[in-house]
Formats: sequence, structure tokens, C-alpha cells
Amino acid sequence: MRTLLFVCCGLVPSALVAPPACAEDSDAKRLAEAVAPYVDAQTLFIAHIDLRAFDGVKSIASLAELAQLSDRTRNQLQADATPINVLTGGLPEGSTADVFIVVSIADVARLPLFFLMPLAGNTPARPVAPELRRAIAKSLHVQFKSEEIAGSLVTAHPATLERLKKAQATPRPEIAAAFEAAGTSALQLLFIPSIEIRRLIEQLLPTLPADLGGVPTKTFTQGVAWGVAGVELAPKKTAVHVVIQSADAEAAATLERELPAAIAALGKLDQVRQTIPMFDERALELVPKASGDRLTLDLTEENGGLKAVAEVLAPLAGGIYSRFLSR
Repeated sequence: MRTLLFVCCGLVPSALVAPPACAEDSDAKRLAEAVAPYVDAQTLFIAHIDLRAFDGVKSIASLAELAQLSDRTRNQLQADATPINVLTGGLPEGSTADVFIVVSIADVARLPLFFLMPLAGNTPARPVAPELRRAIAKSLHVQFKSEEIAGSLVTAHPATLERLKKAQATPRPEIAAAFEAAGTSALQLLFIPSIEIRRLIEQLLPTLPADLGGVPTKTFTQGVAWGVAGVELAPKKTAVHVVIQSADAEAAATLERELPAAIAALGKLDQVRQTIPMFDERALELVPKASGDRLTLDLTEENGGLKAVAEVLAPLAGGIYSRFLSR
């Protein structure tokens, strides 16, 4: 089960990096409605994992080869994934195995994420929850609890559970739009900064520091109204499809134009050069292309995009997971 935690913690921070086809509107609506009671203006990231949509052991083997993980790390990840395969493989036809991970600024004083597992249908939520709590306690030394709130089993820090029981949800229509853009895939990663958060950033930091390019912050706050990545995993071909929604076509074009300079500025930082030697060369291959008021990017083995993203992100993700293993 630590695999699930690692995927969430390692990939969500890089959420702007899944399948070519768009999701059916009904599926996007279902996912948005499932998470709606738990989101507000402070919600920043949402990840959705369909545990029935991929083979954890095979997916890890493919990703480990792509990211050049050590045999020890690959074997540990596969061992962690095996119980998930067994659990979901035994579910009857038509069952759901949805897991949502929500990151909120409201919980920044503690571990700022919580897990939702809808209880409708033949879901494995109740047997998964204790495994999830044990994995969190072992890896992060943080005690989580599980409670039923608004039709889902929520696993979170006790203070977060109390907040959620009293909180008033805020309508976030962009969540359904992002799920629809991501497509029907094993994993969707949503970056959804609210308009309030983006305005606050513009007020507090009108211009980025010189070592980050010195461009107006609006390049990013208007260029990224929301972003989503859908990730397809084994037994299907691994693929990543990225969609970034901008405020308008001009904001999308500006973001595409300014991203190479921002990447070049990041590449000059000592910490980046030491951690990711290929950053300058490979990160430029990950710049999405603007079309209208959106930017898109497709990463596959055939176009070399998966290799590029692995060379940029693998050192970071590997470092995170190594710290988990050492605890």
C-alpha cells in the first residue's frame, strides 16, 4: 500500500506532467461529484486513482525501467503493489475502486493531504483504509484516522477530519472540466488553484525573482487557470496527456513563449544542476503547445517524451521514495 502513497506524494507536486481520448462527460461528472463535498477555495491538488484500471506490478516494472530505478526499489514497490492487485482482482464485475487524494492549503500546518474512497457500490474502501493508515504511520510518522463523511470513507489527520465535518464546500466547476480533459485513464492529476489563490499570489509576488526568470507572475497565474494530466498504465501502453487551461488565448500564448526562459533560469540553479544533470536539455522537450486558450502535451515512448520526463523527475521521485524506505 506504500506504493499508493508514493505515487501520490511523488507525482502530485509534478502534476503538470495521460490518455489521448477525452473522458465521457458522465464519468467526469461522476468523479467531480464524488469529490465535491470536500473541496473549497483552498483546495490545490486532486489526484484520482482507479485501482481497477491498471496492473500495479506490471506498471511498476515498466516505470522502473523507464526511470532506471534500482532492483531493490523496484522489488519493494512491486511487493507493496501485490496486495492491491489481489484485492481489486477479486472484486465483482461493475465494482468501483476509486481513491482520491486531496491537497489543501487549509491543512498546511499538518500533513496537507487526505484520502477519499467513495462507499457507493462494491468498493474495497473499508479493507483499504487500515492498510493506508499503517503505510502513512510507517512512512511519515503521522497518525491518520478514517471516518465516514458525506458518503465516503475519509482517511486523514484527526484535525483535518474535524475540519471536513464542519466545512462548507465551494462549487469548483473547473474540476469536472479538468476530469473531462484528462480522459478515462488509470490516474488523473489535477492542479486547481482557485481564482482567490491566484490573485493572492499576484498581490504578494507581482514579479518572479531574477534567478527564476524575473517575469511577471501573471504569466503563470493567468496562464494556468488549471492543469490536468491523465496517466495510462499497464496493461495498456504507458502514456501521459497534459492539458493546461489558460485565462484566454493570449495568456496561453504568453505562457508557451515564456516557459523556455523560465526553464533556462531554473537550470542555472546549483541544486537543480546537481540533482538533474540533464535538466536544461530534457525539460525543454516538456513545454506544451498552445492552441486557443489551452496548452497540450503528449508524452509516449514513441515520441521520447516519457524518457524526457523520467530524466527530469526520476531523481526527485527517487529521492522521496528512498527517504520513505529509510524510515
